Amino acid sequence: MRSSASPRSCALWIDHLKDHADKPNDIQLTSLTAEINILSDRFHYTPLVESCFLTTLDKWRTDAHRTIDRFYETQRRHSEQFIQQNRDKQRKEIDRLRLKLNDLIREQNATQ
Repeated sequence: MRSSASPRSCALWIDHLKDHADKPNDIQLTSLTAEINILSDRFHYTPLVESCFLTTLDKWRTDAHRTIDRFYETQRRHSEQFIQQNRDKQRKEIDRLRLKLNDLIREQNATQ
């Protein structure tokens, strides 16, 4: 079967069809361009987020070290006080024993 359309009308129809086919592509390209711009903005923003994250991580590290140092200093002070108190008790006990021994020696010498 032969088509009744002339070559000229076919060319016009094809051009018209191309115009309609290009319009969705224009919309898709515009949409794709918008998506690419959003991604580009995210990449430009990402270093700020990374920088903020790293700054926060560094601050956490500094604060954690400060907390550990304070805890260490407190424990060290308590330990030094405990050791000193025990030494003082031992020294007093040794002094008491020395006096008692000296008293016993004097009493023994006195009885002899």
